[in-house]
Amino acid sequence: MSDQEAARQAEALAQKAARARARSHALRAQSAKMARQVAEIEDVVAETLDHLAEEHPDHADRLRAKSQAARSVAVAERLFERQEQASQPGNGGQA
Repeated sequence: MSDQEAARQAEALAQKAARARARSHALRAQSAKMARQVAEIEDVVAETLDHLAEEHPDHADRLRAKSQAARSVAVAERLFERQEQASQPGNGGQA
């Protein structure tokens, strides 16, 4: 393999790596956005279940347990969102 061929291959690999990094960055940003949206939905679900628990005292324990589970999911999704945001270049994370 000539030096020129090796240089072309190295350049092609560098470009491929740059595209992969850009795609990874975009996917992480999209994952963070989706995690935020899921957390918001889980908050609404929790509020709805709390309201239902007030309306239906005979099912209140079960509904409140499900409400707490929804809140736990919301917390986990927000944590995931923060982790994804922190890992983005320019936020002190790894590229």
